[in-house]
Amino acid sequence: GWGLTNESLKVLTEGLLPETREFLKSRGGTYMNGDLHHPHISFTDGTYDGRYAFMNDKANTRVARVRLDVMKCDKITQLPNQHTVHGLRLQKYPRTGYVFANGEDGVPIPNDGEVLDDPKLYHSVFSAIDADTMKVA
Repeated sequence: GWGLTNESLKVLTEGLLPETREFLKSRGGTYMNGDLHHPHISFTDGTYDGRYAFMNDKANTRVARVRLDVMKCDKITQLPNQHTVHGLRLQKYPRTGYVFANGEDGVPIPNDGEVLDDPKLYHSVFSAIDADTMKVA
């Protein structure tokens, strides 16, 4: 089953941030929830190429990639400094290889609890992910 095999545990954990790994250490090592939103298929030269589907996990600020040749999730990347990623955009043309992840809510940056009452200091983060490596650009 998913989340029980070494292969799936690697997919679920290798893209986590170090602080998340530490947080989850005493909680089973992986997230037990998710909130999948907005799947998008990859493009080459403005045409769907059928290589990957990308989708975001709004609950845990992650982006997943599914290989469409085998219909299997092969990478999940957690985005640093972002809060509630909600919506993805893939570069259609020309092919840059980036997946752009939109932050939905504004939060203080750094979000350390010191600034809570001044919304002018709140920001939303827009991240780029290399679609081939699934590393944050």
